[in-house]
Amino acid sequence: MKKAGLFLVLFFLSLCSCIKIDFFLFANGQEESIEESYHGLPLYVGSSSPEWITESSASIEREIYLTPEGELIDPGDIGLHREYIHGCFLPSPINAPADSCPLTGRNVTFLYAHGNSGGMFKYWYRAVSLWSMGANVFIFSYRGYGLSKGETTRASVKMDADAAATYLKSRKDIDTSRIIIYGYSMGAVTASYLSGESAHRNTFAGTILEAGLDSPENIVEMSSGISFPGGFFLDTEPFNGPQFIKNTTKPVLHFHGQKDTKVVPEQAKSYYEILKDHPGYTHHIGLRDEPMREWISEAVHGNLPFTAFSAPKQISDYWDYPGNEFHCCINPFEFEEEQFQSFLRDIGNTTGSEMSRTAAIYREFISGWVLRTFAW
Repeated sequence: MKKAGLFLVLFFLSLCSCIKIDFFLFANGQEESIEESYHGLPLYVGSSSPEWITESSASIEREIYLTPEGELIDPGDIGLHREYIHGCFLPSPINAPADSCPLTGRNVTFLYAHGNSGGMFKYWYRAVSLWSMGANVFIFSYRGYGLSKGETTRASVKMDADAAATYLKSRKDIDTSRIIIYGYSMGAVTASYLSGESAHRNTFAGTILEAGLDSPENIVEMSSGISFPGGFFLDTEPFNGPQFIKNTTKPVLHFHGQKDTKVVPEQAKSYYEILKDHPGYTHHIGLRDEPMREWISEAVHGNLPFTAFSAPKQISDYWDYPGNEFHCCINPFEFEEEQFQSFLRDIGNTTGSEMSRTAAIYREFISGWVLRTFAW
């Protein structure tokens, strides 16, 4: 009944206004400033920041603005541009302990492609988690998201990913042979495009896909039970992750929470069917022919990095919530600080120690794959 209702709503909208079903895909929203909307993009908000985090904080580049072609724009000149992409570069932390930050000294860089909802701050704690492993991280917002200006379309999202990759490869302070694309949710389509379809295809070390959308068409079909003819409602620009990544020759790590109700596990199988014979494919998506990790079997869409946090939304969605007066949490090393415990207990349905435990599992999972796969 629900599927039939959704179909009728979509059909009615298409008749009344010729609206494309893609309206549901880009839940972007513009932001105002780094300080007001992005809260300064901090690395740590607790009171007991480790010394290595304090030493590193001053070097973060919070205002990187790019043209759609990937050329740098001076922050003072962004008013002269109708369209631009905002990004932030987190250089690997100085003097980070290798026992808790296993990628320290490896000059690994993650290019982070975020999901379809909200700008960079919504995913900031995810970028900081990767950074806290001892890696460089470059995260950017697509045009129409966050502080990036311009119209959001399927084509522009892919173009923005191209621009981010072009810029990142131009940096002289990283090893460009050790860039790993990390795509979350809709960002998995973006990451797959960079990895297997774009002008940059097969020039990255590897790709990580977390809770990946396969295509907007498949989401509509799964939700409605109706297979729409190509282009009947949808933007005709190709936007299909499995089809993009099928041409990659580089290693792929793919994982998907088994209790995900937003991008359902069936979508993970679309990637699996394309990649299952790829010699560099490692998957943890709940199929019977591979071992299942407990934390992935319990994960929903937004909490794979910290599965102990079982609130309806991601941590960052509660930043301004009255019950989160100390603004927990940005960095996984904050979880056990006393002032955050009521928030974690009352909102996240967990404890600081449990958060630390699952954060450590995620840290080992990602860094372990990197180190085993590339022997860096």
